[in-house]
This record gives sequence, structure tokens and C-alpha cells, in this order.
Amino acid sequence: MKQISNGIKKAGLLLLCGALFASLFGCAGQTGGENSGDTGSKDNGFVFSTADSETEQTESSGNNSSGTASKEESEVSQGSTSVGGEQMGGEIAVTAKNTTFFGRHYEDTRFDTWFFNWTLGGFQITFEGSGIEGYFHVPVGANNPDNHPYIGIILDGKRQEDIVVRGDGWVTLAEGLSAGKHTLQVVKLNESMLNSIGIEKFRLPSNGKLLAPPELPNRKIEIIGDSITCGYGNIPPYGAPALTSAIEDGLQTYGSFIKEHFSADVRIESVSGGAVYRDYLGNVSALFSKYKQCDYYDITPYDFSEWTPELVIINLGTNDFGQGSTREEFLDGGKRWIDFLREKYGKDTQIIWTYGVMNQQCDGYIEELVEYYHNHGDTKIAYVPLEMIKTDTEGVGSGGHPTVKTHRRIADTLIPEIEKIMGW
Repeated sequence: MKQISNGIKKAGLLLLCGALFASLFGCAGQTGGENSGDTGSKDNGFVFSTADSETEQTESSGNNSSGTASKEESEVSQGSTSVGGEQMGGEIAVTAKNTTFFGRHYEDTRFDTWFFNWTLGGFQITFEGSGIEGYFHVPVGANNPDNHPYIGIILDGKRQEDIVVRGDGWVTLAEGLSAGKHTLQVVKLNESMLNSIGIEKFRLPSNGKLLAPPELPNRKIEIIGDSITCGYGNIPPYGAPALTSAIEDGLQTYGSFIKEHFSADVRIESVSGGAVYRDYLGNVSALFSKYKQCDYYDITPYDFSEWTPELVIINLGTNDFGQGSTREEFLDGGKRWIDFLREKYGKDTQIIWTYGVMNQQCDGYIEELVEYYHNHGDTKIAYVPLEMIKTDTEGVGSGGHPTVKTHRRIADTLIPEIEKIMGW
């Protein structure tokens, strides 16, 4: 695996969304087009999506194959029993019946593991017992301490201390609890480019029970974006010279605040350095190809029919300037995105394009794109521009990115527009 470099010295790059990535990561296949990520490369018998023009990193082992996403479910494993639908004590295999997943997720039967690798993905369960452990797999990110996955723990509605998962093995998710029923959410805090993580099984005390899991909210929102949406640099230490897992907190992004406000089922697909068509270095962005996959590192096509959002928010354009997309490329890239969403989700899904917190050079292009669709009869597309980072009151996160204060302000801008457009 190519290591992250600390040698960023040009302060001008710090103001670009994802601009650090040309120096931060080893880039394979940058001269290839957007489809180079779909060809895959083989290592140790696994099939990987090739890192291409988004300055992405790969690792030499992973959970990525063209045969994942099986829905077969094993039931109860070592030392547990099932009574009236409740699973009692011991080790219990994770299934779609005892665990509710949110965000894009899939089962990889080679690991008997459910992966949830995109920002703000995760799972929720209900159990009885004094504590609970989970057995995790970390195929990508375990070999680099800077890239270990961070998971947020929400126990009975209250956020607990985050957990760093350094590799495969058992992790204590809760302990020392009082008697009675408890709900647990585990949320991935980092973007899928940095690491991957999956859950194979739970372990409860002998008198513990795994109960029927909570259901997801009915409202469905999808957010497509770049490093801003990932939460790059939104938490201290600010001014970090490189992107690491420690400076991304998906639970303190505008997407998470929107999710909380509307009590919605939110899925986020975002990659640092992502662009509508061509990034600031002139490379064709791989984001569109990655979006069509189950996972950043998994080339298995995602099944768009299994989940249809009522609202899609696109926050792209920040990287499409400088040596990036021309006007024609931006418009063509934007049409490709919108036409694909219409193909997969239909004409009733509302699309909101938002942009402008780190630069505003593409503002006119987006307005032109939205006007084009309105003129062609598709009025369920809206543009909500954003104000630039207010450095005096909000500060600046790593790499010139928004802090949590700015993320809160982005959410406060978008929420009333969503309420008005959606009638929520």
C-alpha cells in the first residue's frame, strides 16, 4: 500500500476540496478514463476496483470481489439458541433478520460478513444484557494506522466514545449496562476510500438476548458528494498535513444533521476529490464509476432497485475548476449524472443540487444545467447555492475544508429548502 505523504507545502492547494489528494495518495491509472475503475485488478484471489483519476489508494488485500452481495442468511451460531424469534446468549451470526443496516451495505459470503463502508453507513440492533461485543473484519485500512476505520457508538440514543477498529477481531461495543432492553447503533465515520469494515457476529452474556431490530424511517434521502460531504477535516486537529481517519467525523456532517432533523433513512456516497467530470488536476473523476458499485473497492454492480430515495442531494462542482472541467464537460457530466438517476429512480425523485462552500466558479454551470432540464420538462430539479466558509466565525478545517460549524450552517441552509420543496 502506498503511504500518505506529509510533504504538502503549497498553501494554495489547501483551499481546494480534495486538492491534497494528488500528493497524499499513490494514484494508479490516472491517465485512464472514468471506466478504468471498472476493469479491476487481481490480488490474492480478490478482484479490486482499480484506483484511477480521483487520486485514490488501494491495498493489497480486501473484501472485494465480483461475487459479493449474497443475501443468504445463516441463523444462530456457536453457543446461542433461538426462542420465539429471540436469540439467546453466546455468539450469534449477523443476519438481515436480527440486524437493521443503513447506508449501502452487502453480505460477502467469503467472510460471512456484512460490510457497510460508505460514510454514515452502519447498523442498529436491540438486545438485553449487560454488554455486547461484535466481531469485525477490516480488509482495507488495517495495515495503516492512519487509515484504521473509526466507528461511532450510539447507545440508547446517546453517543458514546468512538472506537478505532485496528483489524479483524472482537470489539466491545457496550458493557456494564443495567438490566433491560437496549438499542445500539454503530456508524462508520470515515469515507470508503480510506478503509472498509464489516460485522460477522455478536457475542452476548449467557443470559443476554438479541431481540428484533429497530426499523428504519420511511423517508429516504441520498447524498452524493466529494470531500465536503465526507467530512474531511471537519474535526480537530485542524491543519493536519494529510487526510487521515482521525479528522473525518461523519456524524458531524451536514448530511448527518439533515438525517437527524428529518428522521430520515440517509445514504451517502461521497469520495474526496470527486468531481462532476474532470477534477482540478485535469483527471477524469472516478466518482461516477464508484457510485455504480456496491462499494468503493468492490466492482460488484450495485442494485439500484432495492432502495429508492424520495430526494437526492448532489453536492459536486468544487473540484471542477482550475485545470478541471470545461463548461462543456461539466454540462455533459452533469447530464450524465441526472440522466442516470432518472433511469434508476424514475421521474418522481426530487433532485437538489447544492454547491459553493469552498469555491463558486461552477455556480453558473449548475444554473445552466438546471435550466436545461426545466426547459425539457423536468422540473423536479432545484439548485440551492451555498455561501463560502465564514472563516472569522466558523474557522477552517484541515485542507481548507468546512468545520463542524460550517456543516451545521450548510444543514441550516438546506433544511428549510427541503421542507419547502418536499412538503416535509
